[in-house]
Amino acid sequence: MENSIWLMLLTGLLALGIGVFVGRKMLSKSFDSKEQEAEEKAALILKNAEIQAESIKKDRMLEAKEKYL
Repeated sequence: MENSIWLMLLTGLLALGIGVFVGRKMLSKSFDSKEQEAEEKAALILKNAEIQAESIKKDRMLEAKEKYL
């Protein structure tokens, strides 16, 4: 009887340990995925901002040329 209690306790602790390990791996994978998604989105925003800045720069230079001509 005492051995079965120890066996159940050991089995429960082992299951808990495996559950924690698997849960952390899944959570880590989820965080990595979200981090990569955020980096890609930030790169896209930066690229769009650079394109917009270049467009504004060209417009301002054209306005300046027209003003002095």
